[in-house]
Amino acid sequence: MAEYNHHLADNVDKKTELFDEDGASLGCFDWVICTAPNGQAIELMADSGFGEQTKITEAQMLACYTLMLGWDDITQLPETLNHLSNPSISQWDVAYLNESILDRIFIEHQKPAHAELLPSVTIHARNDWSEAHVDDDIESVQAQLLQAAQQALNWSADGAPSQIDCHRWRYAATLVEHKNKDNNSTNNQKSGILVDKQRQWIVSGDWCAQGNIESCYQMAKQTIEVLNKAR
Repeated sequence: MAEYNHHLADNVDKKTELFDEDGASLGCFDWVICTAPNGQAIELMADSGFGEQTKITEAQMLACYTLMLGWDDITQLPETLNHLSNPSISQWDVAYLNESILDRIFIEHQKPAHAELLPSVTIHARNDWSEAHVDDDIESVQAQLLQAAQQALNWSADGAPSQIDCHRWRYAATLVEHKNKDNNSTNNQKSGILVDKQRQWIVSGDWCAQGNIESCYQMAKQTIEVLNKAR
């Protein structure tokens, strides 16, 4: 993706002219919105004069490894997932794990409008574990996650998943460190986009809140509200 430079045009409209990495102008814009993860936003906005530049660095983005498992038929599901074949098992949609490198397990085929999916689950590793292993070989990570998943779901050889995939989300969760009155570190979540009203620039993204899917919606809503108020 081409990099861009920032230029505040000397006119009453305060338009911003953007350039690609070869110096070609991309045009002048009323507003510029950056939604890159904060590590990349720091570089993109460096030396631009962005009024909230220091706040970009407050958040630390943590990684998340995701393990995706699938079965060819619902009868092949391990008993911990198959409440249809074993009515004594209560139905659940999300499981939160303790004392594991895994954080939570989502049952995909039980989500609304997912009935046509083959039986499948998505498993998120803990963010701190993922960050500690962020540069590890993906096959090694997958093997460790699969072992932890087998322990959590307790499948036998007949109930082992037939489809296995692993993905690394490099920027997945937001961690912000603040100092309390006793000068001790406390972790809190950010809760808002960064706006430079003079230049009409916005730095936004899910990392401005908690780094989850809900944050995507919330930060987009805040961005739209700023633009509407500026009309």
